[in-house]
Amino acid sequence: MDVETNTKQNFYARFHESHAALEAQIELLPSVSPTERPEAIDRCLAAISTLSDVVKDASSYLPAYDQRSYSEQIRGLSDKLSEIRKAITPKQKFSFKSKGKDTAATIGGAMKSSSVSSPPAPQTASTTPTSDQLKADNLIISNLSEKYISHTQPPSLASSTSSLLLSDISTSIILLPTTKTPLFSSAAVKNVTNSLLFLSGAINGPIHLTLLRNTTILVACQQFRMHDAKNVDVYLLCSSRPIIEDCSNVRFAPLEVDAGGEWESVENLWDQVDDFKWLKSGHSPNWEVMREEERIGRGEWSAVREWRVGDQKEEDAVRGVLRKYIRGGV
Repeated sequence: MDVETNTKQNFYARFHESHAALEAQIELLPSVSPTERPEAIDRCLAAISTLSDVVKDASSYLPAYDQRSYSEQIRGLSDKLSEIRKAITPKQKFSFKSKGKDTAATIGGAMKSSSVSSPPAPQTASTTPTSDQLKADNLIISNLSEKYISHTQPPSLASSTSSLLLSDISTSIILLPTTKTPLFSSAAVKNVTNSLLFLSGAINGPIHLTLLRNTTILVACQQFRMHDAKNVDVYLLCSSRPIIEDCSNVRFAPLEVDAGGEWESVENLWDQVDDFKWLKSGHSPNWEVMREEERIGRGEWSAVREWRVGDQKEEDAVRGVLRKYIRGGV
């Protein structure tokens, strides 16, 4: 493989990692609190601008067709952001205003409220977009297969305003540590199959999950929303009613592992699930409470938390664990 081909492939991989992370952030906006939403929107706008600049800087070695394809995908992100902003922006009530108001002051105020930070300085033509350019202080884990990811210490990027973004993960185990305070303000999970996600008390806000198959997740959060999931087990601690949509064969159980000090006094509404696609009277057939004899107990989950690959081949070790803790095995 020549250098030019390798560079193009690296760019492709990095671009799609960044694109997936940014798309997840945009889809998460409706779940962000109104007070934090303007800042979250500004971060999305700045990230779109950065991604566009990165594609422009790579024009010297990217074929014209690839450039158009990347530009169209970026335009799609902009369109999606515009649609979501329109949907979540409250409609202003009609009111009469004085004609004598200073027009310049009004325009200046509007410019200030919608301003975003300037994009980073252009890169050299040989540079490909990296996760750090677009994730700021977010933790992005994507494009995994048969991997074991364990943060025995809190991720260095975690902060009270950072987000956790998980995407395109198959046959893998992701384990985050228990801390006194949550690590992330929000989380987005997309396109995960045959995996175990042990997120525990890492999320101090909403989590939005899309396209999950044959997966087990343990999480504490303020809001839980899952779309297009099948054969998924959820061990949940949630302070609001969980929401599912376009899901089937989902089981819920209470999260009984240690989620950190802030969660000790939270009322858990894990079984008060609202199915937005089931409008009839009676219980939705798309989810159920997991029978107690089928639940994994606190002691066993604690052992999973301490588990390490050791001298085994990683993919074999991961599959061995997953066969026990996800429905249908691997």
